[in-house]
Amino acid sequence: MGDSTDPIQRATDRSPDLYDVTAWEPRSALDRLATVVYGWAQTWTRWLPVLVSVLLLYYQLTAGLGSAVVNDTVRLLVVLSILPAFLLAAIVWFSDITTNEPLASLLITFGLGIVLGPFAGVLNVLVPLAVLGLIAAVLLTVLDAIGRSVPTEELARIDVGGTLDPVVLQNMPELEGAVLVVVLALFFYLVVGPVEEGIKLLAVRVYAYRTDSFDAVVDGAVYGAVAGLGFATVENALYITDAFQQVGQAADLFGDGIVASRALAGPGHVIYSGIAGYYLGLAKFNRENAGPIVVKGLLIAAFFHGTYNLLVGIVPGAVADAVPSVTRAMALVGFIVVYDGSIGYFLYRKIRRYRRIYRRVGASEGVERAIDADLVEFDPPTRRDREPPEQQ
Repeated sequence: MGDSTDPIQRATDRSPDLYDVTAWEPRSALDRLATVVYGWAQTWTRWLPVLVSVLLLYYQLTAGLGSAVVNDTVRLLVVLSILPAFLLAAIVWFSDITTNEPLASLLITFGLGIVLGPFAGVLNVLVPLAVLGLIAAVLLTVLDAIGRSVPTEELARIDVGGTLDPVVLQNMPELEGAVLVVVLALFFYLVVGPVEEGIKLLAVRVYAYRTDSFDAVVDGAVYGAVAGLGFATVENALYITDAFQQVGQAADLFGDGIVASRALAGPGHVIYSGIAGYYLGLAKFNRENAGPIVVKGLLIAAFFHGTYNLLVGIVPGAVADAVPSVTRAMALVGFIVVYDGSIGYFLYRKIRRYRRIYRRVGASEGVERAIDADLVEFDPPTRRDREPPEQQ
């Protein structure tokens, strides 16, 4: 990059007053007003999605879901459905070798993950409007190449309320085999993965990222996992309450598999956002390349997320068809365990490497000196204070 100074600045020792010439500082009333307006704009830009999501969540509760949420059995089922995700988030939290994150920051991040969930649903509707032309062009090109055509009324079915419904797509007779896979892949990779992972990362970026407690790269993985837990909680709650409204009796939900299916889906949210959060932490301490680092983390998380959504509708059925002794439910559980385990290992390796280098360079000593400089009774201890040395 070239010199970031103006020729006048390079040629002078700044003894002349360069205000409003090549330098600037808030001096006048208008300058101070501009500073205040810019600050407010930054704040509102950051919090606007949260406000929109709060309104959406309020609308959903007042539109009928509220009666289901207050049902004791429904609440119990929601709690049970997020237990696997909660345990996974707890493991990520415990793996943070640096200082304990403040409970308030964790709870706020969890709450933001919940609140921003409905906003992801809105974007899942709006984003396809922007990419629908691309998807339709690819679809028509592929069908034309194989000598097939899609009737106009079937093309209209693709845009159901402005979204691509995978169930609708799978039931379209003109969309078969590779064509269906291409359409679903475009939807999951271009819409669902980037939107949901971006929203969960926003839940970290809005608050926790800006606090002093976010003082290590690995903190990003912790807050990302907690944001994923919040997102999984509201998603499970919406699915379960919707099922409750359809069956009418909370007791009937025990037998339809909704809790089991949501429990299996939750850990993925924690893992993917934990990965994106790790890269957000890496970006915080590498400001010169922060943008590309954040994008890299989002691309990885969105790819893993989109791949899961695509394969979970294909692999279990294929396995069940190929192996008669294996039911679809067994194949589904096996696929999710293997897939989430593999992606979880990817996140584990990153955290493990951080832990090893943290110990090798003696980083905990610097943390302890910083804490001792301003120690109070309730300062969080480092993990090193309560863990045995890790074997190399």
